[in-house]
Amino acid sequence: MNILRLTGVFLLFVGFFSSCVKEVSYYEDEIPKGNIVLKNQLTQRVSEDMILEIVEIKDARCPVGVVCSSPGEVGIGFKAYVKGDFVDLEIAFNEFSKNDENCIVCDSHLIAIKDVEPYPFADGTQLDANDYRVVITVEKQ
Repeated sequence: MNILRLTGVFLLFVGFFSSCVKEVSYYEDEIPKGNIVLKNQLTQRVSEDMILEIVEIKDARCPVGVVCSSPGEVGIGFKAYVKGDFVDLEIAFNEFSKNDENCIVCDSHLIAIKDVEPYPFADGTQLDANDYRVVITVEKQ
């Protein structure tokens, strides 16, 4: 009988601790077709004649789990290579603003930020720039 109790307690203990281990993913949503995912400091061809690279991320959004008077925004600095020239761009993203406020036109390309993940953490944990995922669309005008 004691062996049965010990086995039950052991299984309960193992079950409890195994349920606490969880793989955390910042990115829960699938990327809609036609959108482009950019990561920090990785260049990516976004159209036939444009290459983009994220060079800076300034995140001033309200952290997860905190009530703020304003949602804040995240500034994304890009370096664009278009027609043999480098162009510095900066777009401020606020998910609650109108779509036309999260975009910029560069050499007849409309670059729009659709999402930036993850959000800052309430405990002040600093995110590395390489942790961010920026979802954009690029349309030639």
